[in-house]
Amino acid sequence: MINEPINHFSDLDLSDIELPIIVVYEKPLDFPQHFVARLFDTDKPTNCYTLADTIEDIRKTIPPYYTKIMPNEHDDPNIKEIYV
Repeated sequence: MINEPINHFSDLDLSDIELPIIVVYEKPLDFPQHFVARLFDTDKPTNCYTLADTIEDIRKTIPPYYTKIMPNEHDDPNIKEIYV
């Protein structure tokens, strides 16, 4: 897969992904100035991600057919939203 930021997750062919999950982070260690949305295959991260200055801009990169769930107390504190 891709190892640079993408524009929108709907641009990807996800046919090989068993369970695509998009996790939204606020200022993770590898991008401390941005919000980042990363694509996971079930519980394994892929190389696909988007970057934005605001969470509103990150949300625009997530297809509307995904459902938002909130992280729980055991998740990384930088995780703000999860989409399945």
